[in-house]
Amino acid sequence: MSVSARLRIISALAAAALLALGGILVGTFREFNFAKSNATLANAISDNYFQRAAFRDQYFLFREAHLRASWEKKRRLADELLGEATEKFTREREKRLLEQLRRNTDDATQLFQRIVQNTEALKTPGTNKLIHEELDRRLYSQLLLKATSLQNAALALQSATDERVEATYRRLSITVILFAFTLGIGSIMLTLHLSRLLKQRLLPLHDGAQMIADGNLEYRIEDGGADEFSDLAHSFNEMAIKISAMQLDLANRAEAAEAANRAKSAFLANMSHELRTPMNGIMGMIELATHRATDPKQLGWLNNSKASARHLLSIINDILDFSKIEAGKFQLSEEEMDVRVLPFNVCSMVAEGAAAKGLQLKTDVDSLPPKLLGDSTRLTQALLNLVGNAIKFTRTGSVTIRAIQEDEDAHSVALRFEVIDTGIGISPETMGRLFTPFEQADASTVRCYGGTGLGLAITRRLAQLMGGDAGVDSVVGEGSTFWFTVRLRKVEGDSPASMPASEAAMAELLRERHGGTRVLLVEDNEVNQMVAQAMLEEVGLVCDFAEDGEIAVGKIRDAQPGTYALALMDIQMPRMDGVTATKLIRQLESGKKIPIVAMTANAFNDDEVRCLEAGMNDFVSKPVAPDRLYGVLLKWLA
Repeated sequence: MSVSARLRIISALAAAALLALGGILVGTFREFNFAKSNATLANAISDNYFQRAAFRDQYFLFREAHLRASWEKKRRLADELLGEATEKFTREREKRLLEQLRRNTDDATQLFQRIVQNTEALKTPGTNKLIHEELDRRLYSQLLLKATSLQNAALALQSATDERVEATYRRLSITVILFAFTLGIGSIMLTLHLSRLLKQRLLPLHDGAQMIADGNLEYRIEDGGADEFSDLAHSFNEMAIKISAMQLDLANRAEAAEAANRAKSAFLANMSHELRTPMNGIMGMIELATHRATDPKQLGWLNNSKASARHLLSIINDILDFSKIEAGKFQLSEEEMDVRVLPFNVCSMVAEGAAAKGLQLKTDVDSLPPKLLGDSTRLTQALLNLVGNAIKFTRTGSVTIRAIQEDEDAHSVALRFEVIDTGIGISPETMGRLFTPFEQADASTVRCYGGTGLGLAITRRLAQLMGGDAGVDSVVGEGSTFWFTVRLRKVEGDSPASMPASEAAMAELLRERHGGTRVLLVEDNEVNQMVAQAMLEEVGLVCDFAEDGEIAVGKIRDAQPGTYALALMDIQMPRMDGVTATKLIRQLESGKKIPIVAMTANAFNDDEVRCLEAGMNDFVSKPVAPDRLYGVLLKWLA
């Protein structure tokens, strides 16, 4: 039998018992009220009419007409009370007492009438008063006796009704107690039944849910039976089976996603290397050719090639940077910098493009702290993205770069950078998707202005990584204000002196301090060998080559101590890669202290960490900028 059927039967039995007891209770209560009413009526009969003292006190007063009228009125009231009692009183004893009262009342009435007649006779002239007065006394004595009988019968009637009230009150009390007792027992039994039901049937479900929540997806509940709890247990087991299947499917999908993520990372790393390696050669050769070219036409061609190469490198960097940010592998450096010079540096970078369009570049720099800790390269990148866009979409007028301090606390400063242009403006419906990756104002924007649509997305992500955000305010036809905010830490205590900023200054220092110093270049690409050799020889360094890691290990092992002051190590090479070679070099006595700098197209943070963990001292990514390479050489050759 199902649980609901059992509960319905129990509820029906309990309801029937309560209804029966309720009916008895109501009947007893009505009987009690009826008995009280009868007792009140009997009390009225006893108290208000049949009083022996009334006859005694009015012995000589029956001769007065108004007193006789009062007695007559009381007699009529007694008749009315007796008539009402005859309709209500149902017990035999009460009926007998009522009959006795009625007979005695009739007798008293006859005696009263005789007394009245005798009293009238006394008023008649010539009547023997002694005889009538004696008769009057005798009649009144009989009336007093009859009144006594009436009083006794009335008292007996009152006593009988009082006994009936007490009896019905006892029955009412017993019925109430039985009703309450039955209700309490029923509640207790129902509670015990439900408690036992919950303990026996629901607790396994609770335990099963807890086991599933704890990860035991193999747990099952016994579902034998034909009630609702068995159905629930069966459904629970089916749910557990489905959850187990879903868990397995999710695990497979997670593994597939992880494999896809690893494949994506490997693809990006390989693409980074494959793209940056030829770009290093292209840009390096263009740079070398620019230094040696004297024909103005050739210099123009080289400068155009350099600009195109930088643009292509910028696109590659944007794609790789965004991929690293999305993968959570993008890390910011923290170095001392002067944020006040950032707007001016950016202006110098874009001055040629702005002048070509006839645009005026302006700067508005607030009173900012001279020394803060942050990633100047990424700040410059974010600001350059906004300024480049402003120049691209502005035909006439100006572009203003503004730097404002928003607030500061004891350890950091919040800065806001704004780029204000007088360009074409942006509609409100377009502004909401501008910072979405690969989005531009409309499809025609790409055709008219070019671009990948990643610059603003990268700017926002960089700002968020630095504790801020990015956005835009614009009016169509009037111009736009692009902004981003960052929070930078303050410099605590004295900081070490910074390196010379310009490429020429660093090159001169290298020639003066380290001219003739021998370095080992480990590089398998011939073009990159030529580029690196030219850069090194430009500052007076002597360059030896190793085409792979195995040759590099042999050269350092066989060389005299102090032969090589530094090694520039590529990562991806045939036969032996740079990481393995570095580990083997660090095991050599002659290679324990030699500075090893990674110079590779693998530009991810994971690659840098892997190089440093292998024992390398620093990391330079390709395409190699001369100022970056010269700064690292000054640092480790010192």
